Amino acid sequence: MGCLDAIFTKSYSVNKSLFYIELIFYFCSSEWNPREPDQLIDLIERWVPYLPEWIIDNILDQLIYPILHREVDQWNPLTDSIPIHSWLHPWLPLMKDRLEPLYQPIRTKLAQALQNWQPSDSSAKAVLLPWQKVFKQGTWDAFMNKYIVPKLVSIMQQFVIDPRQQILGRKKILIDIFFLFI
Repeated sequence: MGCLDAIFTKSYSVNKSLFYIELIFYFCSSEWNPREPDQLIDLIERWVPYLPEWIIDNILDQLIYPILHREVDQWNPLTDSIPIHSWLHPWLPLMKDRLEPLYQPIRTKLAQALQNWQPSDSSAKAVLLPWQKVFKQGTWDAFMNKYIVPKLVSIMQQFVIDPRQQILGRKKILIDIFFLFI
């Protein structure tokens, strides 16, 4: 391959990469709803084999991450009808550890939402369980010990053990919540 061929190939590759970045930028800024990630993830995954790694890294770091960060900041676990894991977890295979800085604000918001939570409300299990394998084990355990275990201890202290008039409602709550620790 001659010098001109190499220049042409490099120029073509750069132009293709710039075109792709512009396409993704346009899509993100005009049409994409971060709470519906599948279409954009599919687009990026289709192009991964054809683009240099630095282009994909740039798109994920400079374009996608800030949008997801902004969306996490706006998310309210008490009022949002779309669970955060449904639109953030699909990014895990592409974003990997890039999402780690978002987990602390998520835990903070979950902790605030759990302040008035009662163990008889099973919604906490549905909200927390998807995060069990995403948060690091030590972080998960600390979160559970701080925000869930004290409420479970409180309900256990209210148990009356009487085989003649056993009420199993509270025990069922404990069994349901127990699965968050497995």
